[in-house]
Amino acid sequence: MDSLSFVAGHYQDGLFDSRKAYNKLVGKHRQVVFPWLVAAAASVAIGVFLITGYRNARKEYFAYDVTQAFTLPDGSGVLIFPGSSLSVQPHRNPRAVQMSGTIRFNVAKDATHPFTVTAKNAFVEVLGTVFTLSDNPPEVEVTEGRVRFATSAVTDGIVLIKGESAEIKDGVPQKKPAFVFDNTPLEEVLATLSDAFGIRLKSDIKGKRLSAEFRGESLEEIVQLIEDALGVRISMED
Repeated sequence: MDSLSFVAGHYQDGLFDSRKAYNKLVGKHRQVVFPWLVAAAASVAIGVFLITGYRNARKEYFAYDVTQAFTLPDGSGVLIFPGSSLSVQPHRNPRAVQMSGTIRFNVAKDATHPFTVTAKNAFVEVLGTVFTLSDNPPEVEVTEGRVRFATSAVTDGIVLIKGESAEIKDGVPQKKPAFVFDNTPLEEVLATLSDAFGIRLKSDIKGKRLSAEFRGESLEEIVQLIEDALGVRISMED
């Protein structure tokens, strides 16, 4: 019904109210348009929710009783040790991962997109390398390449290269000492270790020589390895 027919149909001599007639006409049109607008708005809201949820979706990787190997969305390989886990949001940044436990990373090279790992009280940034990161206690061991090791993404850290390892002590990243001995007399080995760790090491057995590398082991572990390798007893004195 057009507006002229509507007015003519409601005309009564002395009683016609043009405002009421107009409001009825507009009201009819509103009833037709409003449901369509509601449906369209609902469709847009659902679409935004689905897209947002898709982009925020995480991929989770776990190792329970045995070590597990996975390939991440960017092509990097990980070896996840028992009791450890890793997560990544591929559609947000496939080269930014979060982890707990102990994981060995073989990072795919991409000079324009650094690979970052966030763990409890530890953060590593790399361009392409092989390293192992643990979060309890926080420590890293670099097998290839270079990494920046820090307590978080926004704090200063230290740069480590192949063969170096570091730990976080009292909230500060520190390199662990590395020792290389090549047919070195035992007396010289013990003197080097004594100076490095601030404790006196002695052995009553003379004439022994050692060829070995120690990178990141504790003093107790180093002493035990030397004793087993050379068949000697080493005492430690403050």
